[in-house]
Amino acid sequence: MIFYGNRLIWGVIKNTVKTLLRGIYAVINFLNLQLALIVALVGAVLYFTGLFENSRAALLIFYAALIFSIVLAIVLTIRKLLGLNKKVERKKEMQVVSAPAPDTEERAEDKSIEEDAAEKTDEPVYFAINGRPGYYMAEFCDRYEMYYVKDGKFIKIREDKKKVDYD
Repeated sequence: MIFYGNRLIWGVIKNTVKTLLRGIYAVINFLNLQLALIVALVGAVLYFTGLFENSRAALLIFYAALIFSIVLAIVLTIRKLLGLNKKVERKKEMQVVSAPAPDTEERAEDKSIEEDAAEKTDEPVYFAINGRPGYYMAEFCDRYEMYYVKDGKFIKIREDKKKVDYD
């Protein structure tokens, strides 16, 4: 009787069964056998109800569904292993904004004190970023800057330098 009241033993049994079932599910999930498992379970219920003994057509339909689900699982597993099921996401193009930028307020104050003369005369081209309302990008001859518009002012988020090509 001590066996029924011991929580330690039941805890070990419970954790062992959980781990075993998680491992089985991981294999089923990796091999995409969920549909085949459902078809097999429905087939077991139909077998125990005696439907397959009375109807050969039901047995043939069951076999066809089981074969189809296994072939589908094989195809999906091969696609997963080869990486063919990944969709390539297209990047949306940016829209050119014709108006010059309003007054800018830098978020980070780590900008160097000395600026090149080219930066002072460089007129940027501003782009609105699709999918991000209120975000704009400015393209200079040597860098890109990203801004967020808040209360009519551009707040600088980041700056990326362009790669210099000396060819």
